[in-house]
Amino acid sequence: MPVEDEEFFAENIESVNRLTTGILLLGNVLAPLFIVISKIGIFEIPYSYSIILGIVIALFSIIQSIFVYVLRWHRIPMVFGLCVMAAILAYMGTNGHIGINISYALVVFLSCLYYNAVLTRCIALVCYVLMIFSIYFRAKIMCVSFNTTESFYFFSQSAGFTIEFVFSYIIAVALSKRSHSTLSRALTKAFQLKDTQMKIMEFIPRMLESHELFTGHHVRHTVKYVELISRELVKEGHYNEILTEQAISVYSAAANLHVFAVI
Repeated sequence: MPVEDEEFFAENIESVNRLTTGILLLGNVLAPLFIVISKIGIFEIPYSYSIILGIVIALFSIIQSIFVYVLRWHRIPMVFGLCVMAAILAYMGTNGHIGINISYALVVFLSCLYYNAVLTRCIALVCYVLMIFSIYFRAKIMCVSFNTTESFYFFSQSAGFTIEFVFSYIIAVALSKRSHSTLSRALTKAFQLKDTQMKIMEFIPRMLESHELFTGHHVRHTVKYVELISRELVKEGHYNEILTEQAISVYSAAANLHVFAVI
């Protein structure tokens, strides 16, 4: 994979990590919201349940924030954030008053933003297992309300949600693979175009040298001066955000064209 591709996907991972962190931080409103809803009397959610949920979300959102904003890790928060979201949904799904069913698929689709089909498959498996466990624990509560056995409720609910989840899984994996493939092709073409442009600019001093030695040498010296001055500026602490290695390379190559301004 070209360096430009690696840089793009690394930046994308960092961006999506910030998104998942933001979602987890936003999730801290759920526990207070459930407490208010219970006090109003819309439906009954035990306070102990809401408190545990609030502690879990707060703890995991803090850990995710440390991974992303303090340690600036990429791979670990990528997996951690998605798994935590799935675990929170599973815990919420064990409560009969909260309708968490196929919402796990949202985590799977969120994983598609990383453009990594392997990650999407793994997260889908984690979400499915957690969903089944959630249905199992909810069956102990809901079988009383529906006047049926735990096993009947568990298997009937699991069968229906499994079918929905399989379709979500197929779509999510296809979307992830297609997105990665399309982006890779686009980045490769952009790299090839940039490489062609650089070669054209580097050809100019060679062409000039074949007709006028002094002008050809002048162009080469100008290119070298641009590179040296740029690196000295970086060493002195100036324009560090602008003068990256890629930018210095582009500016140096573009110096080949200054001769046309003189002409």
